Amino acid sequence: MGWRAVVGAVVVVVMGCAAGSADQPVMRRYVEVEGGLGGAVADGDWEWAKSSRHVRCGEADIRGDDLGANVVEGGDVANWSSVVAERGDRCGDDYETALFRLANCERRERGLSELTCDMRLVALGRQHSADMRDRDFFSHVNPRGQGPFDRMEAVGIAYRAAAENIGLAPTVAHAHRGWMDSAGHRQNVLHEGLTHYGVGVVASEQGYFKTALFIALP
Repeated sequence: MGWRAVVGAVVVVVMGCAAGSADQPVMRRYVEVEGGLGGAVADGDWEWAKSSRHVRCGEADIRGDDLGANVVEGGDVANWSSVVAERGDRCGDDYETALFRLANCERRERGLSELTCDMRLVALGRQHSADMRDRDFFSHVNPRGQGPFDRMEAVGIAYRAAAENIGLAPTVAHAHRGWMDSAGHRQNVLHEGLTHYGVGVVASEQGYFKTALFIALP
């Protein structure tokens, strides 16, 4: 059945075995962070983001030349959702691609292999982010009682290990530092055993809801 531990107020760790796979232990983790509009952070304060001892990558590492919105913080909501890519060095729309590239930059800086974009995870992440916005909750478990691993299994995504980060932040800079400053989130981003990644982002009046899913294929 696994075990559950709560650290502080927002970090939850779950480890256990997948149903029907008792001989194959499955690492399952999820953590969450919530940020408000953040004052100066809402302007995309990259100097502030890189002042964290846990952050080694910043705006230049996003390589925004191929981003439709050019990663301009505080831009029109439509700028973040109108540009969609399927694969390659991009992974979703501009905001999602920026977080994908920053995660891989942080891994390269530490000598870790890069994550592969999985658009199935982007789509599933967007669904949960939109659900949190539309039904006004902030949790890995939705009002129907489904957690991230339930949602992955419901659409047939098989995995050997899986993790989820969720967040609410106004800018890419705020979101990236928020996850890297949190031990649980950072562990997911830098976990050597996780190989595929997708983050789904939706805009709201409160900021951007983000659901990042990580898996290792069976």
